[in-house]
Amino acid sequence: MNNQGERGPLAADYAELENKSWLTREIVDAAKIQRVNTIDGAEIVGRPATASKDYAGLIFPYFWPGDPHEREYRLRRDNPDLERRADGSIKEKDKYLGPRKSINRLYIPPGTPVEWLTDATIPVTFTEGEKKALALWRFYCDRGEKRLVIGISGAWNFRGVVGKVTNGKGKPQDISGIIFDFDRIEWRNREVLIVFDVNVLTDESVAAARRELAREVQRRGAVPYWVNLPTGIDGVNGVDDLLARCGPGFLAGLLATVTTVTESWESPSQFDEYDLPPFPVDALPDWLARYVEGLAITTQTPVDMAAMLGITNISSTLAGNIIIRVREDWTETPNIYSVTALEVGNRKTAVHSATSAPLKEKERELIRDAQQRISDAQVERDMLSASLEGLKKAAAKAIAKGDDEEFKRLTEKAKEIAGQLLEKTVPAVPKLIASGDITPESVASNLAEQGGRLLISSDEGELFQLLAGRYGNGANFEIFLKGHTGEEVRVDRRSRSEIIERATLTVAMTVQPDVLRSIAENPTFRARGLTARMLFTMPPSLVGRRSLTPPPLNEEARNEYHKRVKKLAALAPVENEDGKLIPRTVSLSADAVGYLLAFAEEIEPQLSEGGALRSIGDWANKLAGATARLAAIVHYADKAFEAGSIMEIPAKAVQRAILIARYLIPHAQAACAEMGVDPEIQDARKLLQWIETAKSSAESTFTRREAQRQNHNAFQKVTDLKPALTLLEAHGYIRPVDAGRRDSQKFEINPAVWRLAKTKIQHQGHGDSSDTSLTVSETPLTDKASTVTTVTVSPIPEIEFAASVNGSHPSVSSANREVFNL
Repeated sequence: MNNQGERGPLAADYAELENKSWLTREIVDAAKIQRVNTIDGAEIVGRPATASKDYAGLIFPYFWPGDPHEREYRLRRDNPDLERRADGSIKEKDKYLGPRKSINRLYIPPGTPVEWLTDATIPVTFTEGEKKALALWRFYCDRGEKRLVIGISGAWNFRGVVGKVTNGKGKPQDISGIIFDFDRIEWRNREVLIVFDVNVLTDESVAAARRELAREVQRRGAVPYWVNLPTGIDGVNGVDDLLARCGPGFLAGLLATVTTVTESWESPSQFDEYDLPPFPVDALPDWLARYVEGLAITTQTPVDMAAMLGITNISSTLAGNIIIRVREDWTETPNIYSVTALEVGNRKTAVHSATSAPLKEKERELIRDAQQRISDAQVERDMLSASLEGLKKAAAKAIAKGDDEEFKRLTEKAKEIAGQLLEKTVPAVPKLIASGDITPESVASNLAEQGGRLLISSDEGELFQLLAGRYGNGANFEIFLKGHTGEEVRVDRRSRSEIIERATLTVAMTVQPDVLRSIAENPTFRARGLTARMLFTMPPSLVGRRSLTPPPLNEEARNEYHKRVKKLAALAPVENEDGKLIPRTVSLSADAVGYLLAFAEEIEPQLSEGGALRSIGDWANKLAGATARLAAIVHYADKAFEAGSIMEIPAKAVQRAILIARYLIPHAQAACAEMGVDPEIQDARKLLQWIETAKSSAESTFTRREAQRQNHNAFQKVTDLKPALTLLEAHGYIRPVDAGRRDSQKFEINPAVWRLAKTKIQHQGHGDSSDTSLTVSETPLTDKASTVTTVTVSPIPEIEFAASVNGSHPSVSSANREVFNL
């Protein structure tokens, strides 16, 4: 650390650390906590000092017992960045920062004897953060207890980068795992207590981190325990707050109620809840991010809906105008099909209208500009038609008179006029947007009239009914399959047949979740690949939590959105050597291709048997292509006023698109679960239903053979049970009692199963539509812990259920943004 400008904490710092975190001046000085100004703070963490970002704050140096030299630093900023959530609340961002490219390390309070690291008779206490570790260090020292206190800088930061390799492309690739500091501590037969913050009871990610930390020390031979800090105490988030507010006596009593991890049950993950990542607004160009965030606040709707509709509208302006070349043998069209599922009352129409407004404005301008051209063509055609009719009548009279020469002359003239009439077509009225009640046949006709491009924008699910053959004609969505990939389409008209060389269709839909469930009734949608082409979003409903007086949409953000979308809507194809209009080809840069292929390689093993994406393999197989399309969309959006000169899509655009793709993965899994297309989830539900009804807390075990016999219609063989049992075990509903034979293996049932069966939260669409989505449920976190009241807003999806079998839950994180330098 640069000593220039470094100084000890101010008097106010000492007072705050004592009053809020129970740290004495002696402990603060022993820990060598320093105050830095914004310039020094920025230098320490490797960020540029700017007027808009304040890096003043307290520096916490990291020491290893027995070594007086600092090995790492963390900065606690006085004024962290602020960001507005979709619900209008303000959240602090990047409050704690470490130096760039630093690795995760354990924080051990200075003064800890080095021999404690290897003395397994001395218990260990884990907590989150440096201040909490120092507060616990004081607590144990005051009580005369020997305790090795360890702070981790974040719930998951006992993991991190532990090495690098060169991948098959010759590029460095990180290796992640348990950080090396763990190898420097003796764990065998050691008691380990985990004291996480209060949100471990409400945040599944933090709860999962605690479980994994407990499993890790257990794998190393330790005996883990944990304690839940009490909820509902004002101002108490961590153990330091608790000590400052309630005193050491209160904590001592609480620590007497520790839970043995190996003997306790955790609350099972409910099938009827969804826990999906929010849309990564940082992946959008600034102007688009400002607009969709502002629109979400003004309409009090999830930002996901505005973001996906905005992206889709921009996609429609590129459709038919560009071709994306990934490699010589791989091209993509830029059009996408997006489907956002939200319950009735979530103002879908308002967001649809706002996001599509510039396209409708552009459409009106095109119609106005085309009126004279259409009128002129119609007059010319009418005159040719009248001339042809006159020639026909004159020819008939020539025949009546027996004048063969005149008849031949008139016939040749009529043929000439007929040829001119055939060539003289009246241009169609320009159309950029069609509503969702358009039939597949009309879609084809409109594509033919509009040069092969069309946006279908619908705030209802009627389109699915039409595709399924609402009028008794059977499923008919061939045009939607070909229109997604820009294929050739033949349109048969009464007077002639017409070929659309490149049909590019774009779809922007917002539907109720019930519509997704109705898709399951028509398996043809998936069998033919229609659902695999859709980018699903299932944001949480804000009904019941909305502000009744939200701020209006910033006029500058609105105007910028309109200007840029209309500019993109004016983009046109280019002429080839023959004077024919064709889409311009835009290639991905070499680095962009590298990022895209690396992402595709990451997806590939997850498609294998037992992989996290196996159940939606048809959708995931198209994800790399969808990512290329998203890259083109975000890049053209970013360079809207230079769109006509774009020749290459850079790596940054692909990096942004990958963030969106990672967001889409769990949403697609949730949507497919809604549609009932994941057989493993369906089997697990059947088995759980049997457990709830046929078993009880008095008879809380069953064998694999018993489960198969009682559910033989669903599971023909004992081995058919394996996926369902694996999912139920992964989500804490059951656990194996003994290995046994494969068919006689016994399982124990979580007692919470019967409590959850009584208080299960139903899908929003199953109840009264007038109900709000704000539901209060009591969810016990363990069978020994006190009951915690939690508020659940909107369903938390089966994606959590499906993905966690392989220990992977794809989501957008700050780490992604750091890797991609966004």
